[in-house]
Amino acid sequence: MLKECHEEIDGNKAFGIDKVTKQEYEENIINLWNRLKSFSYKLQPIKRVYIPKAGSDKLRPLGIPSYEDKLV
Repeated sequence: MLKECHEEIDGNKAFGIDKVTKQEYEENIINLWNRLKSFSYKLQPIKRVYIPKAGSDKLRPLGIPSYEDKLV
């Protein structure tokens, strides 16, 4: 199932705080599966960026998760 999710994630999106891309993560899927099975998986911090709000001078916060967190 993780492999299927990995295939469906858009690899062109911004990467998270870990700076890992979809292509770089391919070899870590088995490790992730083992951590999920043993309940030792922990979420990583979210990368916070601010993007312009449409029709305003204000910025809105946007949280970008790590690739691994997107996969889970």
